[in-house]
Amino acid sequence: GFGPYHGSAKTEEAELLLLQAVLKNNNVRFYFPETDYSIAYYFNEYLQNGDEKLLKDLIITYGTRVPQERSAEGFKKWKNLKALNDKLPADKKIKVLGVDPIVTYKYTCRHLLLLADAEANQWEKLSELKEMVKKDTANYSPYKESYSKKMLREFVADYEANSKSYERFIKNPKQFEYLIATIKTSFGEFSREQNIFTNYIALSKIYNYDEGVKFFRYGFAHLMKIREEDHFASFFTQLIENGVYKKEEVVSVLGYLTKSRVIWDDVFDKQGNYKKSTTK
Repeated sequence: GFGPYHGSAKTEEAELLLLQAVLKNNNVRFYFPETDYSIAYYFNEYLQNGDEKLLKDLIITYGTRVPQERSAEGFKKWKNLKALNDKLPADKKIKVLGVDPIVTYKYTCRHLLLLADAEANQWEKLSELKEMVKKDTANYSPYKESYSKKMLREFVADYEANSKSYERFIKNPKQFEYLIATIKTSFGEFSREQNIFTNYIALSKIYNYDEGVKFFRYGFAHLMKIREEDHFASFFTQLIENGVYKKEEVVSVLGYLTKSRVIWDDVFDKQGNYKKSTTK
């Protein structure tokens, strides 16, 4: 795990240097950015197809949770990561996964439509989601009662009531069921740190990533190997305390970058127009 200050100008360079050093002697099977399953899926698509229009939107969407990394440096990092991945043999390509709770429903909805396909008269609620994604005017926030959240509540209720009827339309049942579970979690109250751990364990059953190195790029609070306070166990601490890995099997690099400016906040005028980002 590499855990820097969010928004540091040198973070992305430091991460790539670290990743290159790890790759010299190890096969990094999975790369986990601080994001959800569906955004990670499309980051993986970018590594395969090089679509920079997609990448730009992913960086902006990713920044919903980590706004300080909605940056040109982040965009450049992913381009460099793709160049690095392109040089790896086919059987050693890095796969991107996400274990965070849902950041926005935008890519969650798109992902659902990739995993299931049916005509309107065969699965009405799926067609309604398809129309919403096509228009792309909905508020995709999972943090309030947005239109997309209402649509997904109805979709999940309909799916659970008629799952046997819809089975034939689902291309990858395990991934689809996992995505449904993360959507249901987003409807209620939950602990983000606990959810990251739960999602990691759940995805291990789908992707079988027990062998090989897993590389995490998260804020350093998630990567502490012991409890900072009695009541808080970071994601990495939970992995160790629950016996998923031994302490010596977990490497945590915390990036206190002392000579790097950090994006601190966005500045808007009175009309709400973007002006600039401040730094410290």
